Amino acid sequence: MAAASASLTAGMQIMHPQPELFLQQHEQAVAPQRASSTTGCQFVEDYSWYNYVNLSSDNSAYTSKDTTNDATAYFTYCQYLSNVDSAVCSGDYFASIYVDSECKLNSKSITSTTVERDGESKFTLLYSNSDSSNNKGVSELYVVQNCDDGVSTPTDGTMTKNADGSYSTSQTSSMACPVFTMNGLIQFIDQYKWFFGPGFIAVGIFFGFVGLGLFKVALFIVMTIAVAGVLLFICYATFLKDTTEVWVGWLMVGISVILGLVAGGLSVMLENYAAAILAGWGGFLLGVMLNETVLWLANQAWLFWVVNIVLALVFALLGYKFVDHAIVFATSFIGAYMMMKGIGIMAGGFPNIYVLIEMIKNGAIDSIDPVFYAYMAGVVIMTIVCVVCQWKTWLKKKQEKEAHPYNNLN
Repeated sequence: MAAASASLTAGMQIMHPQPELFLQQHEQAVAPQRASSTTGCQFVEDYSWYNYVNLSSDNSAYTSKDTTNDATAYFTYCQYLSNVDSAVCSGDYFASIYVDSECKLNSKSITSTTVERDGESKFTLLYSNSDSSNNKGVSELYVVQNCDDGVSTPTDGTMTKNADGSYSTSQTSSMACPVFTMNGLIQFIDQYKWFFGPGFIAVGIFFGFVGLGLFKVALFIVMTIAVAGVLLFICYATFLKDTTEVWVGWLMVGISVILGLVAGGLSVMLENYAAAILAGWGGFLLGVMLNETVLWLANQAWLFWVVNIVLALVFALLGYKFVDHAIVFATSFIGAYMMMKGIGIMAGGFPNIYVLIEMIKNGAIDSIDPVFYAYMAGVVIMTIVCVVCQWKTWLKKKQEKEAHPYNNLN
């Protein structure tokens, strides 16, 4: 079942997006140019993506007053207070609170979290500074984000002082509305990453090292994965949501796997076209890798599909003509990719194509986690290792056997 569920990430890349993937976890402090847990001025919380890029050119700090304690908060999202028109507090900070005639808090960190307001969990930005030498006794400012699509210019609420000495305020704007929410399948995979991650690695090892030797088995797995993955995608794109009961999600995985197994069995009957199928799958994954490394810079979602489909067709044609070599290369590359993806599912840092496409559509991408390039180097290295192993173990022996004089008697 892990093999079948691996399909969307391995092929269509719509599965695992732990909010680590390219989305570092929200508890992590950030540098000035990266005002959150992801790319600059962007945040991820509860599988929803928030984009504050449009506020990066604002020339004034946002303010919120606490009249009871005669305190005023000055805060920004994408740049330091020193870069904007801050009436009192300025400096290399994202937020400061002016109270008792001095600037306190002086936070260089913005992270995202949620707080309970009126019985509802609200997306909140947290400005923090635990350094007592310059926070002057104030370590946290919570800015609760209220979503309103009709408010393009953020409006600030009234600030209050909490019992622990921190401050809370609110802000209402269209920026507080999530750009998109990761679908139920993504969340489902994330919840069971310690099941799906090893599943990817196991299937990857099989493909990488014995793809040619157990060719029919590899073909069976590929078709099972592809069909089951497409069915799962349709389910989660239509009626399965993030609020769906867990048992329903597992039921649909089971049904998809069964139908995928049927398709896998039928595919073995088309052995003459098997190399083309495997090579086409490898071409699609190569397109995925190109999109994840460089083509995202074009900021065109259609380019993703064009590149992937064209490469799939080209490699399928090559596979049909150069059968054995195509099988070795395709299974080695697929195996290497799935091994690295399995590690990425558990460790994070491996971009999810679904998220990448949505970011491109919304203009919400300006960088790729550098860790991803280490994964890509791993894919290249493991592909070479697998090709060499398969050539020595399977292909070379097969070619020698076919070249033997006895095989030419007929």
